[in-house]
Amino acid sequence: MVAAGLVPFALGSDTGGSVRQPASFCGVYGLKPTYGAVSRFGLVAYASSLDVIGVTAADAATARAAFETMRGVDQFDQSSVDYPAPAAAAASDRLVVGIPEDVLDGVDPAVRRALQAVRGRLEEAGIRCVPVQLGSLEYVVPAYYVIATAEASANLARYDGVRYGVRDGYASADAEEMTIAARSAGFGAEVKLRILVGTYVLRSGFQEQYYQRAQRIRTLIRRSFEHAFGEVDLLLMPTFPVPPFARGDAGLDAFQQKQGDLFTCTANLTGHPALSVPGIVDGGLPIGVQFMAPYFREDLLFQAAALLAAQTEAPRPPGYLGPHSLLAEDG
Repeated sequence: MVAAGLVPFALGSDTGGSVRQPASFCGVYGLKPTYGAVSRFGLVAYASSLDVIGVTAADAATARAAFETMRGVDQFDQSSVDYPAPAAAAASDRLVVGIPEDVLDGVDPAVRRALQAVRGRLEEAGIRCVPVQLGSLEYVVPAYYVIATAEASANLARYDGVRYGVRDGYASADAEEMTIAARSAGFGAEVKLRILVGTYVLRSGFQEQYYQRAQRIRTLIRRSFEHAFGEVDLLLMPTFPVPPFARGDAGLDAFQQKQGDLFTCTANLTGHPALSVPGIVDGGLPIGVQFMAPYFREDLLFQAAALLAAQTEAPRPPGYLGPHSLLAEDG
């Protein structure tokens, strides 16, 4: 709806990229804020330590206005925090952007071209781009799916047909029978699979082997990013490793899709803010790239996005109805 120009912005829950990946595929902007910056009151929790309310918008200025309106502490959400006072704006020619080139081996050539195009425009604007090493990224997807499924299993346990969940005219004196009926009717195949996986990794004797180990890996990943942000102001990486799927294309299988979450679910594991911005149009399809910033430095994300948007007035993909211009590259 945002890309079609029907609404100026939309909200969504981003647990591992559910705001940024569609934004990349549709040629719009997708913001995942710092964990705790925006209240989650009213959101049905999937994975509580990963879920964040994000913004999809036609342009960076609209995304920024929506975020600045929503951010801050909420008495109804204990995970929300009082957003700190904005830091002094950094001069654009003093920004340093790190690019983790060590994890780009499996990225589609079109996505590489998008990354290089954005890098070139940043450098034209006086921003220095440097390579960084983030070897911990190879552990992101396994750690993410262990933690996410475990938290989903715990959160969705409340859907038993009594206070929460589907109860379509049935009742039973047997609580287990009613729970089975409620979850069979209310949960799809993928949700059931994730609950089963999460229940498995939380079983007695398996928590240390899977869940607690994943949490330790999460801490190591967070520390590696904090170290990187000690050297650079922003990180630039793909939003998704392949271009958007053409209409009618089967796309990736379930395993490949989970592997494809690598670049987006990283920000959910670490809690850092991230912004997907339009990169190029390749083969008639928009391809986005993603910036990540230190905690509570969404202003740096919007600053970089504004610099890119000011540089190029580009053609849109065939049939594109969005109200903004994509950054495009010939070829």
